[in-house]
Amino acid sequence: MKKVSLIIILLCVVSHLVSGQKTTIYTHKNANYNTALELYDKEKFSAAQEVFSQVLKNTEDRKSEIAVNSQYYHAICGLELFNIDAENLLIEFIYAYPESPKVKLAFFHLGRYKFRKKKYDEATNWFNKMDIYDLNDAELAEYYFKTGYSYFQENKLEKASKAFYEIKDADTKYTAPSRYYYGHIAYLQKKYQSALETFLSLKNNEKFAPIIPYYITQIYFLQKKYDQVIEYAPALLENSIPKRAPEIARLLGEAFYHTKQYENAIPYLKSFNKKRAYAANRADKYQLGYAYYKAENYKQAIEWFKKSISKEDSLSQAAHYHMADCYLKTDEKKYAQTSFRVASDINFDPQIKEDALFSFAKISYELSLHPYNDAIVAFEE
Repeated sequence: MKKVSLIIILLCVVSHLVSGQKTTIYTHKNANYNTALELYDKEKFSAAQEVFSQVLKNTEDRKSEIAVNSQYYHAICGLELFNIDAENLLIEFIYAYPESPKVKLAFFHLGRYKFRKKKYDEATNWFNKMDIYDLNDAELAEYYFKTGYSYFQENKLEKASKAFYEIKDADTKYTAPSRYYYGHIAYLQKKYQSALETFLSLKNNEKFAPIIPYYITQIYFLQKKYDQVIEYAPALLENSIPKRAPEIARLLGEAFYHTKQYENAIPYLKSFNKKRAYAANRADKYQLGYAYYKAENYKQAIEWFKKSISKEDSLSQAAHYHMADCYLKTDEKKYAQTSFRVASDINFDPQIKEDALFSFAKISYELSLHPYNDAIVAFEE
């Protein structure tokens, strides 16, 4: 009887020891897994990846939740560390466990990875495979911005704009850049009012404040709101970097020009032509000449009209015509006669051609020792 009792006691002890040993092993596996998760959450990806690797080695059931999750996070850590095999490991995970809820998040991480490598077409391909309802708020904001920016880099502006629109009015770290690119796309698409409203909302943003005023000035100009340009641009010009100063000067000069404030326009147009002599075209030079002409500074007007004359076209015709009038105003009729003759020979603006020919005939009559020669022929024409 005593032997039986002793055997029973021994069996109970052994059973307890075995049971305790299994519990210890199970707890140890969870402990490693939880440690790896904590390291992952702290973005200590190298250490986390090593622990996840240990968990996988010690887990016999490859389809258990711990094994599946460990394989997923092991691959994600690799992406964060730019490991060569990380992308393939995550793709293998997607094909090995298509039913796992983490597959859709895997698409998101692959999209982020391709975005970081500036492979924007591949980034959008992965982003498009996922379901946005699987993302938390922070991930969703990142998804919309990086999708939008990837489309922007691919010049798919409509798709980019729609993505930026989703996040531009939210309160995340991606809000300001999304708003900027949304406004920039609207500007490129000539949706100037929408672009203006967007840029005005960013004018006090620390990151974008230096660039926003340039857009605002250009939009006011393109909308022909010249009074706003005149009000807004001088302060911008005063604080602008040398690279941007000529363009602002041009916009301000043209704003004064279009409002017929020619004397105010001259210094800005002159500054643009002087600083950007290599880029200023014939129309720019003609415009400055015309401003001098309307400001009654005829000698300067003649100099700039000369610079705008090249081939036989409407610009040269107008320049010759106004230059002829400048010569008349400075009592240089012989030069005026020549310029009127040239303007009358160019066949673009019939009104200028007619008036120039008549003016040439009159001057020819006044200057000719034989008024029945050139003058009569011109009047007959």
